[in-house]
Amino acid sequence: MSGFLFRRQAASGTDAGRAARTMRRARRPPVTSRNEFRTADEARGIWAMYHFYLDKQDMQQLEMFAYYDDIYRRMDGRWLIARTSYERVMEQTLDRRVAPGLQLNVG
Repeated sequence: MSGFLFRRQAASGTDAGRAARTMRRARRPPVTSRNEFRTADEARGIWAMYHFYLDKQDMQQLEMFAYYDDIYRRMDGRWLIARTSYERVMEQTLDRRVAPGLQLNVG
């Protein structure tokens, strides 16, 4: 059960042509422990995600941390995501224009 996990592992890019950067970081090891399996063909996985967003034009920064709660089902020998949900546990914003001495040196 490892191939499907990479769809959320990391992403970066720009935001609709704006001078922006985003990064998402998530990690969920393959389901291996018996207590994560509900049946032979259904499993549950809970894993964490960190999201960082920087709008370089407006100098606004957003950071978010959430937990994903997924149900996986084996169909035709392949593990697929049957249901996904998440709970945001932390979100903070920073106006980088008013943070004295804070500079953007890269990107």
